[in-house]
Amino acid sequence: MPYGDGGIFSLGLHNCKKWRSIDDLIQPLNAMMAEFRFRVFVLPSLTLLSFEDAKQEFPEYCHLHYEVREGKWDKNYYSVHADGGLTLRFEIPFFQSTSQPLRDHMLMSSSIFGEEYNKIVFSSTLGTRHLDSERINKYQGLLMNLYSQISLFLIPFLSPDYVSILEDDEKNDEFVQANQVLQKQVKYIYWANYFGSEYLSKGEQKIFNAAPAGKVNSFGDGLWYYLHEDFEALTDEEMFSTERIAMDYFSQYFDLKWVQWRFSPA
Repeated sequence: MPYGDGGIFSLGLHNCKKWRSIDDLIQPLNAMMAEFRFRVFVLPSLTLLSFEDAKQEFPEYCHLHYEVREGKWDKNYYSVHADGGLTLRFEIPFFQSTSQPLRDHMLMSSSIFGEEYNKIVFSSTLGTRHLDSERINKYQGLLMNLYSQISLFLIPFLSPDYVSILEDDEKNDEFVQANQVLQKQVKYIYWANYFGSEYLSKGEQKIFNAAPAGKVNSFGDGLWYYLHEDFEALTDEEMFSTERIAMDYFSQYFDLKWVQWRFSPA
């Protein structure tokens, strides 16, 4: 179990096979904006693209801010100086406020590491857990459900090898490592996980299907594994019990570092 403050919620799409150019991103993001009624904060003024103008302005904005330069790795495949891609700030519909756009928004960052690896991460900071528990408790379920819907919407467009949905912590940089994805390893299990069609062997798929905790759903040619389909469904005691059962079970087959449902600071 990682430790820190929590309160940062993220959706990561890792190694997207259908993302090779800016146009590969514009099409699904434009469709996503229409599907979820998102608007984009335009930097540096933090004004919002209107729905009426988005069809014209959004592609222009993306082309203007899209860069591809090869990112660098260290010897352990940690990303260093991630570069390229596109960064956007989306308005989250259920906040209905632009009074604090730097906080009440969903940040999308995309990074490219040559031909070898890429990632697209959506994140939103609801607060620091020990300071903003009321706000976090109010919105975390809504946000995680939204991330699930975004994932299901974007996977057919982008075809990622792996998707993770989790409560994050900026003090910990080990949540998903590139070498784990490139080597198709199962090192971490989060509240929600998607494995693309070539990520798990048939034997590994059977391991997930036989798990005593969590729920398996098929989606296209891939496999979804949720510790529970409702992020807020159970008490902390029941959550910890589910994490322990999953850890004990999957550790028999994979070299796991941790199983994490909701973030619990030490």
